[in-house]
Amino acid sequence: FRYTTDGGTVYLPYTPGTNISTTGLAAGSGFVFIEGRRANCSAGCQGTYEVLAAWRVTPLPAAPTTLNAGDIAFSGYASTAVPDEFSFVLLKNIGPGTVINFTDNGWLSTNVLQSAEQTCTWTAPAGGLPGGTEIKISGLTATRSGGGAAGTVTGVALSLITGGDQILAYRGTAASPTFISA
Repeated sequence: FRYTTDGGTVYLPYTPGTNISTTGLAAGSGFVFIEGRRANCSAGCQGTYEVLAAWRVTPLPAAPTTLNAGDIAFSGYASTAVPDEFSFVLLKNIGPGTVINFTDNGWLSTNVLQSAEQTCTWTAPAGGLPGGTEIKISGLTATRSGGGAAGTVTGVALSLITGGDQILAYRGTAASPTFISA
């Protein structure tokens, strides 16, 4: 058996049941073909491979993803938990090392973030994550719905007010944020 992820330019040996890496393939253009040839074939068919399986993949990005407004959605908020926690869902595939800052600092009428509250930073795990993944941040710990690597959280855990608070998600710096979700 053999397989290709580049349309047949390069073939690699394949053992049935093993994983095939699609890291680095361009989204929407990743095709995988597994081919095989008949064993103990008589004259005329030696060396001839036939496609046994083929599928199109949408691989995860190999590098950090630049997120924009609408690329995540908040899915939970608990100000009475100890520690406080919140969750969000990725609405697109993201690469490893993607960074999202979360703050409960308010946005002031002077177009700057207040600076008296907390900010934590979440970084996506090695390998990235697919769209649809839910991440819960409790204090400075990230967990992933369904298990698996959830990334890391650094900074200061959010201290959400039980009477109501906001969480803003942004990329960049607090001095010049690009908001992703609120």
